[in-house]
Amino acid sequence: MEPERLLMDRISNLPSSLVQTILTLIPIRDAFRTSILSRNWRHRCVNLPKLEFDDKLLEKSTNSQLSIKCKVVHAIYTVLLLHRGSVLEFSLCVSQLPSCCEIDQIIMHLANNTTVEKFNLVIGLGHSAYKLPSSFFSLKRLTHINLKNCVVQLQSTSFRFERLTSLCFRNVSITNKMLICFISCCPILKSLTLVRSDNVPIGEEKHFVGSAQYSALVQLFQLLPLIEHLEMNCCPVKCFASGVIPQSLPNKLVHLRALVLHGLSFGKEDELRFVLLLVTSSPNLKKIKMEVKLQYWMNIF
Repeated sequence: MEPERLLMDRISNLPSSLVQTILTLIPIRDAFRTSILSRNWRHRCVNLPKLEFDDKLLEKSTNSQLSIKCKVVHAIYTVLLLHRGSVLEFSLCVSQLPSCCEIDQIIMHLANNTTVEKFNLVIGLGHSAYKLPSSFFSLKRLTHINLKNCVVQLQSTSFRFERLTSLCFRNVSITNKMLICFISCCPILKSLTLVRSDNVPIGEEKHFVGSAQYSALVQLFQLLPLIEHLEMNCCPVKCFASGVIPQSLPNKLVHLRALVLHGLSFGKEDELRFVLLLVTSSPNLKKIKMEVKLQYWMNIF
């Protein structure tokens, strides 16, 4: 018993910062269960700066009568109720979680905690898209935003994400006008991902719908003077470049180092021109990754 007690003492006497790091690396359900280990551990988990809720939350669930939504929401509410410190990172990525109004309440609670820097929300495919509430735009200290299967509608343009450096929209429904408005409120953006699956309908609108001419494409990149990483698929190309694509951009993308393009079909002139536009406008480009549609190669051979 003595060696075991000594081992427990060693763990309990670790620096608080190290204990917090360890707790953030294990599933949040297990992290909060450590509060029953001893009196010293009772309040260790209530100050975690990173709250991550994923599919592990549903593993070995003891109550099979509750719906997935109830299990997830109950767990999040419990954690937020007990939490006492600053939340720097919040992540909700449960593949079976449907869109629900309870997420509005969670985001509203986070909006009252002005310290959140990284926000990650993934709604499971096969469910209706989740519409972001207006309270989301009160998270003004955000540096990273990752949204999947969501709808973004701007009720006001008074918000500013002054610190945002990374923006990732996957299967997000937003008009091209709103997208330009959104990006214009992120002056130091360095990483941008705009990707949608062709076979996944999101909301009532297509991804980046609109009748914008090529000037909108130029405007988009003029808002990205510091961009270092750009990832897109052909859908934004179709909507932002419905007119004649220019041969070059007025302002070079001098900071762009990595370019990733999905779902291309070089048999389509507008997509080929778009690729050439980005490459010739990025003098310091170091990495290019292009994924061409299988159907294009089948048509060739």
